[in-house]
Order: sequence, then C-alpha cells, then structure tokens
Amino acid sequence: MVHLASSVAIPAEQWVEITAPEPLRTASYHHDVCFGVAIPYRLADQPMGIVDRSGDPVAFKVEVVGDGVWVALPLLSYSDDDVCFGTTDEHAAQAFTHVRFYASASMTIDHVLWRSTDK
Repeated sequence: MVHLASSVAIPAEQWVEITAPEPLRTASYHHDVCFGVAIPYRLADQPMGIVDRSGDPVAFKVEVVGDGVWVALPLLSYSDDDVCFGTTDEHAAQAFTHVRFYASASMTIDHVLWRSTDK
C-alpha cells in the first residue's frame, strides 16, 4: 500500500494531478486507488458510484500516469467507507508516477491510497 495524500481538493470539472511518493507498480493481479468521500457526498447504494446530498450522481474519473502512458481506472469496488477505482490482471509490469482525479462537482476526497497485492 502507498499513501498518496491525506486529502485532495478537486474543483468541479477540472483534472487534479498528484505525484506518487514512490512508483506505483502493477505487476500484481489486483491494483487500485482508494479514497474516502467527504460530506455532503456519499457512496451510492445502487448503482455503485458517488452521489450528492440529493442523491444525484457525480461523474468521477481516476487515471494513473507514467512514462508517457496513462490508464483510466474504472470504478471497481467499495471497501468500508472508501471507494476504489482499479483493475485486475491488466497493464502488468508497469510503474506509474502520478494519479489524476476528475469530478463533475467540487469535492474533497481523503485518505487516498494505492493498493496493490504486490506491496
């Protein structure tokens, strides 16, 4: 596991990029970026995703970037109060240096982690 940030403020409809403190490797079967969603946003029951106070969906995207390659990570799972964007058995043996976030509404995410079964 690699701690990426305590919190990240994402302005509406803008990409925010953070630099990883160490290479994010994908040699394992499972790897993802997980984070908590701050109030007034929450995780939706059905379908899976992030919603605002009224229950309206928020478009959210996560990408990993490194050495001229970028990979969009799909919404993968919920883990306790965190949402995870990631893949399984794809893009093996790569290392990424940055993570990019996009949200259709201004929000702050917290406890941002890179989880990988090879860490």
